[in-house]
Amino acid sequence: MGVMAVLFLVLGVLNPGLRWLGWNQDYVGMTEQAAKRLAKSRKHIVRVVERDGQGFPMTMDYRENRVNFVIEDGVVVSYRMG
Repeated sequence: MGVMAVLFLVLGVLNPGLRWLGWNQDYVGMTEQAAKRLAKSRKHIVRVVERDGQGFPMTMDYRENRVNFVIEDGVVVSYRMG
């Protein structure tokens, strides 16, 4: 697990209040595959917006049922709905 993945996981565990900053914890710490399965079971559209520091192009439209993952070393370190 990369340094950033560990940092986000530790911050999320130690400070659940980070959710107010948009740092949601539901998927944080899960592998990308497990998080995608869970999101799809919740009827969410899945999009990876960043992987290992590389951002990907994305549309700016807001969709309540879309989950945007940030992946580091195969692990979800952050996500946002929309």
